[in-house]
Amino acid sequence: MSEKGMEMAIQVFIILFVLLAVAMLVLQMVSQQVVKVGGELEKKTVDEWKQECQSLCIKAKDISGKVNFCKHVFTQGVDLTKNQLKNDYDESLLAGIGICENRIPCPVLIDCEVDGALLKMNACKSLMCNYWQMQGLSTEQSSANLKKFIQPGECYSDPKNQPNHWFTMVFDKNRDGKASDDEVVC
Repeated sequence: MSEKGMEMAIQVFIILFVLLAVAMLVLQMVSQQVVKVGGELEKKTVDEWKQECQSLCIKAKDISGKVNFCKHVFTQGVDLTKNQLKNDYDESLLAGIGICENRIPCPVLIDCEVDGALLKMNACKSLMCNYWQMQGLSTEQSSANLKKFIQPGECYSDPKNQPNHWFTMVFDKNRDGKASDDEVVC
């Protein structure tokens, strides 16, 4: 190959290398923006959910309204852990209390005080059981409804997620670090 041909090949190689470097830089900037926008969307979603729960709390003037607040759950999933999954375990939203990203109930998401009582999951459990029994359901039927409406989410099946999960804190009667199906009863 002639000297001029060799120079041309080196110049083409340098130009391609510079174009590759620029393309990598642009891709990195775009991916950072996508992550940033994704995080902002997750925060916006959680804020919207909190507003929806607050609206239900305001409407919780009677036992029916309280039950509606207690059983309202967000199942769309939100990536709180920033790992591209929306069914993972997270403790950041509730300051050390575990939650599954794909099942977030209103009583866990916000504090709702009605008639001097705070509607947290323990109170909701009792309230819901009493409500269904007032409707004429048996204890067994009320327990079946409780299992239907109060569930921990997908991440709870992993034993390492159970000890600090809100579900364990509400239902773990024998204090073994998990809530078994027979402990979720009215």
